[in-house]
Amino acid sequence: LEEEGLVERRACAEDARATLAVLTPDGLARVVGAAPGHVAEVRDRVFDALDARDVADLHRVCSRILERLGPQGLGGP
Repeated sequence: LEEEGLVERRACAEDARATLAVLTPDGLARVVGAAPGHVAEVRDRVFDALDARDVADLHRVCSRILERLGPQGLGGP
């Protein structure tokens, strides 16, 4: 992706051991272009098979997982 100019590497200010992959403008354009097809595929393969109660259960479970991961998704509160 970096060779294609879609992302660039940046140092992480919060953790010197980490390197961030940051979307370039071309990378963002690629994501935006892919989004409608991606959304349609997820709806077809996942949500069309679920009823309202299933979706509510999925939301509840995913919310608990996200709470455990913390605000930065790093595994802590």
